[in-house]
Amino acid sequence: MKLIAVLCMSFLAATWCYAGGIRGVIKAEDGTLLQYATIYVKQIQTGVVSDENGNYEVSLKPGWYDVQFQYLGYETVVRKVEVKDEWIVINITLKTYTVVLQSVTIRADQEDPAYAIMRRAIAKAKYHTQQLDAYTARVYIKGKGQLKDYPWLAKKALEKEGITKDRVFIQESVSDIKYTRPNKFEEKVIAVYTTGKNETHASPNAYVFGSFYEPEIAETISPLSPKSFSYYRFEYLGTFKDHGFDISKIKVTPRSRGDNVVEGTLNIVEEWWSIHSLDFNVTKLGITANVKQIYDPIEDKVWLPVSQTFKVTGKVFGFEFEGNYLATMKDYKITLNPALPPDIVVVDEKTEKQEEKKAAPAPVKKKEVKTKKTAEKLANGEQVTDKELRQLVKEYEKEEKKTSKEPDVISESTFSVDSLAYKKDSTFWSDIRPSPLSTEEVKGYKQEDSIAEVDRKKNEGDTLRHSSKKNKQGFQPWDILTGDNYSLGKTASFRIHHTVRWFQYR
Repeated sequence: MKLIAVLCMSFLAATWCYAGGIRGVIKAEDGTLLQYATIYVKQIQTGVVSDENGNYEVSLKPGWYDVQFQYLGYETVVRKVEVKDEWIVINITLKTYTVVLQSVTIRADQEDPAYAIMRRAIAKAKYHTQQLDAYTARVYIKGKGQLKDYPWLAKKALEKEGITKDRVFIQESVSDIKYTRPNKFEEKVIAVYTTGKNETHASPNAYVFGSFYEPEIAETISPLSPKSFSYYRFEYLGTFKDHGFDISKIKVTPRSRGDNVVEGTLNIVEEWWSIHSLDFNVTKLGITANVKQIYDPIEDKVWLPVSQTFKVTGKVFGFEFEGNYLATMKDYKITLNPALPPDIVVVDEKTEKQEEKKAAPAPVKKKEVKTKKTAEKLANGEQVTDKELRQLVKEYEKEEKKTSKEPDVISESTFSVDSLAYKKDSTFWSDIRPSPLSTEEVKGYKQEDSIAEVDRKKNEGDTLRHSSKKNKQGFQPWDILTGDNYSLGKTASFRIHHTVRWFQYR
């Protein structure tokens, strides 16, 4: 009986440890392996990404799942998969988007079609910020940094600390976030795995938890800001299909390049006028960040980001560095704002006026657009112009402030770190990572662990001598962003002032 019991327990343990799921490789038509492609499972609202070799793996309980394979610039592939108790290999080849130009003839006196699209998207931006009463999600962020070059003055001090140009610094974190409209944001860090100091380093959290629907982002004008036409030129590049929707591809170019603007492409979901994806370059204080975001319809009418990648490069005070970040969002739970109608058809007021003028040349009397009339239109399922929608949402916000008992707070943010955040074991990280660590990243962790152990023994051996250096691991690439002080000897030192402010927005 004991033997049977042991065999049964062994069988159950094997079943639990080796649950089924899907795995495979994602590549492009030309054979290029696609790193950080998004694999999103609709039923459990969970997204993972492929590793640097295009490999992916998703553990799933037995059942049927709709799985989406996405990569910026490529057509989304959707597969309906039945998972049992074994792993299913699904290799995916993604095709580049077939972008079709609309048959529009632009005369010298006409504007680019992108402007009509952007007017509607800008009008709907405020609506999107008010669309959710609340949401919660779990966020995984991995950052990888490397110092590419440094000034000769700091060479000796850096090498003494074990800092070399081939050394890679890694940090991973897992946070539970909660947003409550209109301005309350809570973040609890539940796990951190890091090289270097035991503290949260500079990261793209502000991008991850922020929104391009807001007019300004850390003193940078969003392309969806009401005043964006003064800062950007827009060009219509065509339309492609995704998730059954028409997606307009818009080129965004600053009218004057500088630190307060973005440049790149913005993909807009037609009819909903929400963000589908974006690829922007942002420059601030000599540091350039490439930001890529992919959104998915969490519900039919709510598009939220599911995966984001960031590449940060720059040279500050002779320190040249590169940082790569990956962020994935999963387990979304959303609460819609019942006061806002879910279905709104927005038309471009400028285009409508032009059409009316063609149909009826008689002069049109100027009249004030009343929010009551607009609300009646929405209730009857009629179209509203972009101007009417902006005024309606503005009036809605005014009325909400009048009835609110809460003081008028611009924003309220809460940040906390779980007491066990730095004590999660390897099993936890293996389960939570959306993609396994690369060989380079594993090497980076091992190298830092070895250096940390040497420092620990030094500190234990001479507490008095090293008390001022305890928990100090010397220069880290992210110190260029966060700032720090460094000694170059008995009589020399230098200080890096932080430049991280440009990352901090929500």
